[in-house]
Amino acid sequence: MMNPTKANNIFLGVPFVWGFMMMNVGLGKNPTSEIKIGIVLDLQTPFSQICLTSINMSLSDFYENHSNYTTRLAIHIRDSLEDPVQASAAALDLIKNEKVSAIIGPRSSLQAEFMIRLANKSQVPVITFSATSPLLTSTKTPYFVRATLNDLSQESCHTWLTLYKIRSVISLEASNDQITNQLYKLMTMQTRVFVAHMPPNLGFRVIQKARDIGMMGEGYVWIFTDGMTNWISSTEHGSSLENMQGVLGLRSRIPNSKELGNFSLRWETIFGQANAKPNVFALRAYDSITALAMAVEKADTKNLRYDKLISASLNNTTDLGTLGVSRYGPSLLKALSDVDFNGLAGKFKLVNMELESSTFDIINFIGKEERIIGSWTPTNGLVNENPTSERLGPVIWPGKSTVIPRGWEIPTDGKKIFKVGVPLKRGFLGFVDVKQADPRKATIPTGYSIDVFEAALKRLPYSVIHRYVTFDTPNHSYDTLVEQVHNGMFDAAVGDITIRENRFLSVDFTLPYTESGVFML
Repeated sequence: MMNPTKANNIFLGVPFVWGFMMMNVGLGKNPTSEIKIGIVLDLQTPFSQICLTSINMSLSDFYENHSNYTTRLAIHIRDSLEDPVQASAAALDLIKNEKVSAIIGPRSSLQAEFMIRLANKSQVPVITFSATSPLLTSTKTPYFVRATLNDLSQESCHTWLTLYKIRSVISLEASNDQITNQLYKLMTMQTRVFVAHMPPNLGFRVIQKARDIGMMGEGYVWIFTDGMTNWISSTEHGSSLENMQGVLGLRSRIPNSKELGNFSLRWETIFGQANAKPNVFALRAYDSITALAMAVEKADTKNLRYDKLISASLNNTTDLGTLGVSRYGPSLLKALSDVDFNGLAGKFKLVNMELESSTFDIINFIGKEERIIGSWTPTNGLVNENPTSERLGPVIWPGKSTVIPRGWEIPTDGKKIFKVGVPLKRGFLGFVDVKQADPRKATIPTGYSIDVFEAALKRLPYSVIHRYVTFDTPNHSYDTLVEQVHNGMFDAAVGDITIRENRFLSVDFTLPYTESGVFML
């Protein structure tokens, strides 16, 4: 757990360091232009305090290494208070009163949704290093810059589940008030594979509840997407590691570099912990500032002003109506799109104004330990860490099991058993034949129709618990049997049942599995 006092000192140190930097600029020989930049984060959260520390370090490092640059970023920090409305209000204040040229933030996709529309209206780029929702796009809001990966970049990664023959994958959603109830509902389903894609704070509570009610045992599979996996080993959630037995996760690969090593050593010194490691969001916050500092140096600073909107002269006195338009915005946006460098988190190159997809590691968490069992890249797909094997590495599943889970189980509520009606026949027994056995035992029909039905069940991506029930057809007609399916007595019927118009109107038929025709004997 991060020391609260130390975290606050880190946060308060940001304006101090900036003031020191500005003093050095004033004493320098080269005249510099001050570019106002807004930062909107949830300042009271460990996430934002960590990222703000990283931003501070990036500013210091960049201008120490580029003292000859003629531009300097002057940051103006606002607290979004973990609220989407407050985040937009903060952006409005920065644009209207501070006349910022760009905004870094916000933390979440929900906060970003209206903020980017607001900034787009004023041509102010919003650069986020943590809002990953694919619903946010630069297509309709060109001044939205995603300096992180889009969640859609993980979609293809989930194909690796097929290598373990896991056939059931669902998205898990749960509110704070209904976690336990939602989990109990999931226990009554056949599915035993759950993909957890949610905010880390909620996700770790879900896992804790799942463990409490027995959903982290043998037969279950839990997969975390990138957002949660990157926070598992952080100091904020270190106590949650004991709940992670057998969990699988995707995590953005961070390439080793000399710069990352030096940064990590300084990070450990700041947080006072030998094992403290910056997560990918802290690294992307660092890279975002570096990219922005590079871009403002290339952009034309002659247009560092706001023009009034036409609506502002039409007696429109609302805050939105009196917003100006940044003349600097288009030039800065173009410069950002051209930035290309190797950052702490990897290559920084924007494609359609969002970070290009990178390599994901597939992690197997075993308590407080983790193992990389493989990786996925956009170009090569799945890659085993062991080049001599085509399959991914062995996995320790929940319950310390090494047996690959089926991905489904018989529902715990014991409800749905699929009742299949089969006709008692007097002829053509090659299709369906039911021996009159002990009525206390289950009916076991045989024949070609039964073989086709059983083969179809095995091809389904889930288990169907079924029971055959014999039905004596009056007058040797199947019309009554079909009616019983329509009325709900049976869930299905199997046999040499001809597709006729009167039957087709009340039930659904499979495709014919025998050739049709008229024959004379």
